[in-house]
Amino acid sequence: GTGEAHLPYQTANGDFQPAPGRAKAEVYSPADLDENPTLSDMTEAALTVLARNPKGFWLLVEAGDVDWANHDNNLDNSIGAVFSGEAAIRVVTDWVEQHSNWEESLLIVTADHGHFLVLDQPEALASSKAEAAPAAAAGPSEKRPASSP
Repeated sequence: GTGEAHLPYQTANGDFQPAPGRAKAEVYSPADLDENPTLSDMTEAALTVLARNPKGFWLLVEAGDVDWANHDNNLDNSIGAVFSGEAAIRVVTDWVEQHSNWEESLLIVTADHGHFLVLDQPEALASSKAEAAPAAAAGPSEKRPASSP
């Protein structure tokens, strides 16, 4: 595992190589990325299992990485966490449209509290990570980089 008891942070450009925030940047091995599912992977697996119940079900999907990223004042991880959440929401909406309908389904997206980033190091926006912004602007991607054997 990551050693930090959480899934690897997706970053703004989807490369899972976090930039440093207030804390030192984490570094993930190919094994870390291979053995840890993404939020959308876990959401899809939960829907597959829960859909077997003929009486219906409810599912709570929760991610703390956006909160941790903001507490770390890490813009890269924060953007990646938003993209990761959006990908999980897309899994749910796609599932409803393929296996159910919106008359029988309810999706609530909320936050447990508000937060904001304090750009106390605006020069970080000019770093090589920020230069990946055009890739981030293209939309979310939870595609993991190919790991080497």
